[in-house]
Amino acid sequence: MAWVVARKGPHGTKFKACYRDPSGAERSAGTYPSRRAAERAGQREEQRVREGRWHDYSLGATTFREYVERTWLPSK
Repeated sequence: MAWVVARKGPHGTKFKACYRDPSGAERSAGTYPSRRAAERAGQREEQRVREGRWHDYSLGATTFREYVERTWLPSK
């Protein structure tokens, strides 16, 4: 079940949409100006998890250091 966390700051209240990924870890679906938008975003991501369409985009991330050591330096 997706949930919303209110975050109060100097510019007002923002709402963080949270859900659980397939491994059970807590994830964020973003921060929104209204509770309703955050709830919808959390439910959208949760639906993707249930349907098996969820993808962890951070798994494909490459750091600048890795890029330089594996790709750029060997070509020089």
